[in-house]
Amino acid sequence: MSPRAAHRRVAHPFRLPAVAAAACAAAVATSGPALASASGANGVGSLPAAEILAHSARALAARTSIDVAGSIDVAGEGVSFDVRSAARGRDVAGTITTRAGGAVTGPIRFVALPGTVYLDAPAAFWRQALTSMTGAPTGAAATAAVSALSGTWIAVGGAQARAFTTGFGGLTEPGKFAQSLLSGAGPLAKHAPTSVRGQRAVPVATGQGATIYVALDGAPLPIEVRGTVALGALSVSTVAAISYPATQHIVAPAGARSLAAVAGSAGAG
Repeated sequence: MSPRAAHRRVAHPFRLPAVAAAACAAAVATSGPALASASGANGVGSLPAAEILAHSARALAARTSIDVAGSIDVAGEGVSFDVRSAARGRDVAGTITTRAGGAVTGPIRFVALPGTVYLDAPAAFWRQALTSMTGAPTGAAATAAVSALSGTWIAVGGAQARAFTTGFGGLTEPGKFAQSLLSGAGPLAKHAPTSVRGQRAVPVATGQGATIYVALDGAPLPIEVRGTVALGALSVSTVAAISYPATQHIVAPAGARSLAAVAGSAGAG
């Protein structure tokens, strides 16, 4: 993703998840007090940095569900997100809130299933979304459509659904997320073990400014990513907490109506 594209996508209504995914992927791919045991119960703490990430990637690739919560900041704008996935990234749900141009939009709730995205979003989101859609109502009809779309579950398909889910894989598909741990550039450095949200972890810093915290107990999974990385001329700050529920079921919300039907009926009225 180019720096300008990353900046623009913060405000694009149907590409918000891609912002979070791209920023976290950039942090990982370019990318507490010390505890008594340096190696940890799973043993990765005694390994070199590159081997720690290799073990972490293998553990991550074996998972079926992932939860990622955090925020990114790009040039004074940003996205906060809490995204959970199941079935190895096939089904995704969560909330997103954006900050752009001094305005806050959200929270936007979503459920993304194969072929369809369900959105429960405020008026500001739909107002902007309608301006980007070909054939959307204008004037008083647009105002009526925004009112009808806001605060209820709306089913979106086609190009809008694809735009919304583009970039999800870097956060929600275990295989892709794992690959990002191994595709970084720059030197790696292992630091002293620390504690992250009550879990013992070994930090691995990348040459581009991000730090990946790998669990020292149980499976050596990445449990947090934080740091500031460069995307061209832009500085992207990322904080993401990662957890791995044993089971997770994501289903379509009841009573959702299609975007075309709601916007069309409001415009006709």
